[in-house]
Amino acid sequence: MRTLIAAIGARDSRDHAIGALVSARLAGDAPIAAAQVVVEDLSVDAAEVAERLSREWPRFDRVILVGGVMRDRPAGTIAAYRWSGDVGDEANDDALHDTLTSNGANSAAFDSTLVMLRRIADLPDEIVVVEVEPEVAEAASLTPAAAAAVERARILVRRLATNGRAVAGLPRQALGGQSYRSSLAD
Repeated sequence: MRTLIAAIGARDSRDHAIGALVSARLAGDAPIAAAQVVVEDLSVDAAEVAERLSREWPRFDRVILVGGVMRDRPAGTIAAYRWSGDVGDEANDDALHDTLTSNGANSAAFDSTLVMLRRIADLPDEIVVVEVEPEVAEAASLTPAAAAAVERARILVRRLATNGRAVAGLPRQALGGQSYRSSLAD
């Protein structure tokens, strides 16, 4: 099964760069290298990401999107779910915009990227989202909660990329999901 692990987020924004940190650690991971898994840091414009997915890359069977996203959970919380892909009624873009921006700029950027990808890219039906709750702090580097979550997220994403049963155990939900069961990361 061809799988894409894609980091979404702001590379230079401390805790919000969690997706890039996870993807960087997975890029050289032996189980990932042995599987049909492509690891990419897609911390760029959503339209550029969609174009790459639609034109440059072969068709993937599964996409795993990972990033730091504020959802009002405790710092370091990891949520993993199969995204239902529901992007709302295109005729009601104002309501969708209000929903996407209700959780703040970071969540809006993450959610908007996913929604845009779903609308314009050639994505498979199997889309897994792994969100790590950043700590709200003015820090010069990664906060302790985020630093601890990076390794747990890496282990979880690797398992989801290489074990179809782990993906099947995830709930199918709209953006925002809920916390994963800790046994998935073991």
